[in-house]
Amino acid sequence: MTKEATTNEKLTELKSRLSESLLQGDRIACQTIIDESIRLNVRTGQIYNELIGPTLNHIGDLWHAGEVSVAHEHLATQILYELIESIYESATKMAANGIKIVVTSPEGESIGLGAKCSEIYWR
Repeated sequence: MTKEATTNEKLTELKSRLSESLLQGDRIACQTIIDESIRLNVRTGQIYNELIGPTLNHIGDLWHAGEVSVAHEHLATQILYELIESIYESATKMAANGIKIVVTSPEGESIGLGAKCSEIYWR
């Protein structure tokens, strides 16, 4: 099995665990999952795009299907905001270059998690 296949397999497992932990409101378990992905040398972009994003989409789908409450979805989103901040805190910082940017969500996007990921990336 290639390293990429192993990483993808591990990300699939982490997504499942993250989704379950978010729906239980277990911040500590969620942080442990993110920490584990960092220890496995999963790149920050992969954590955002292949772990956090799909997990939030899955929870949104559950909400649309009536399988979880809006409270579950909002709590999961709030925990993810906190996790994104923790990822930033553990990441290597780039030197400031004086450039300023404005980050917003596209029209129709009500959650803003993608904008938060971008804001932290460019911080």
